[in-house]
Amino acid sequence: MADQVELFYAPQTRATGVRVLLEELGAPYILNVLNFKLGENRKPGYLAINPAGKVPAVRHGATVVTEQVAIYVYLADLFPEKGLTPAVDDPLRGPYLRRNVYMASCF
Repeated sequence: MADQVELFYAPQTRATGVRVLLEELGAPYILNVLNFKLGENRKPGYLAINPAGKVPAVRHGATVVTEQVAIYVYLADLFPEKGLTPAVDDPLRGPYLRRNVYMASCF
């Protein structure tokens, strides 16, 4: 992986799970902390990354991914050597994706 992952984060939000995953992966990352009380998530610079103004968001090179579960899947795919995700051609990929989407929609 050539580029570091940038995590756009605010304390005590769903972005914490993504930060934990990056740590567990041993991934090189840059932490961009947004202060919601100061409205940093509503400034044009951040809205260009995530127009919804929510966290988490990650940027990896030219790729921007938002929404917690989408980021989990992206990061697991980015670090296949960690064994967190079945390969795209693995028959277990379908159940893996189903479980992740179910978690996001039900919890």
